[in-house]
Amino acid sequence: MQNYHSVNLFIFFGVGVTSLEIKRFSIEKNATDISDGFNVFQSHVSAKSRIDCTLQCSVINQCCVARYEDDTQKCMMNSKCYPSKEPSNGISTIQRLEPPKCHSLESSLQLLDCSDLPEIASSGVYTIYPENSAALKVYCEKTDDSVGWTVVQRRVDGKVYFYRDWESYKNGFGDISGEFWLGNENLHILTSSRPYMVRFDLVDLSNEKAYATYSEFSVQNETSNYRLHISGYGGTAGNSMTDYRWNSLNGRMFTTKDRDNDIRDGDNSATKFTRSGFWHGNGLNGNINGLYQYGGNRNHRMTWRTWRWTTLIRSTRMMIKPTC
Repeated sequence: MQNYHSVNLFIFFGVGVTSLEIKRFSIEKNATDISDGFNVFQSHVSAKSRIDCTLQCSVINQCCVARYEDDTQKCMMNSKCYPSKEPSNGISTIQRLEPPKCHSLESSLQLLDCSDLPEIASSGVYTIYPENSAALKVYCEKTDDSVGWTVVQRRVDGKVYFYRDWESYKNGFGDISGEFWLGNENLHILTSSRPYMVRFDLVDLSNEKAYATYSEFSVQNETSNYRLHISGYGGTAGNSMTDYRWNSLNGRMFTTKDRDNDIRDGDNSATKFTRSGFWHGNGLNGNINGLYQYGGNRNHRMTWRTWRWTTLIRSTRMMIKPTC
């Protein structure tokens, strides 16, 4: 008969003096997890002990159960929250007593946004579950550092028309696998849940690339006309989240061809200049939603003025991730 030993482990993470987070785990020695739920999240790491394996599981939100092997000192982490167990010498099953959010008792991974993707996941279309909102299909972009970004805008070939009205930009449009705008309402829901940053990726006709990041990014609700909060520029493309007078778009409202919320007197920047829906002040220098065309008025077409003004931009991508 196998000898079972179970112990509850409490791990305390202090952040400053006034904030304390408690992670609770149960460790059962000589019992192996035989669940078949490893298709959602699986990671093998080295660990010096059962406690070390527990610590590593505790800092990964997707990890709900881990299996530690004494002989190999391997820690296998899994999102399966309710494992089946059988006796096994030299193996311990570690279970989070307060599991992360799951779809169901079967515990497939539930994403708040693309930053919750496991490191081994690839770029592609996923369903996320933003706080206090319905499920939403999004495109997740995994960068070189394996971080998942939620893509909110993409232009690659001009197949989707972006010179649209208020309702279109509010609800989103296009093909989530191709060209699209995710929707102002979705941007508000996502960025009101926790702090976010934004990144703009740009490619010109010669396949030269540049990017711009902003360390703070959020969008207010429709009552405010989706007022923008943006600051903290970094990157190689220059700061074009400005208007024609080089004033920041921070605090500006969203403008479309049928809803004039810019600061110009007497005319609408979206119809007179940019032919796009976006945040406008006195015009707009980062016109990523402009017309996809290689000729004509350069104010109308896709531009990022601090990088490409007289030459043309072939593709754009705007994406966000939390900073907390």
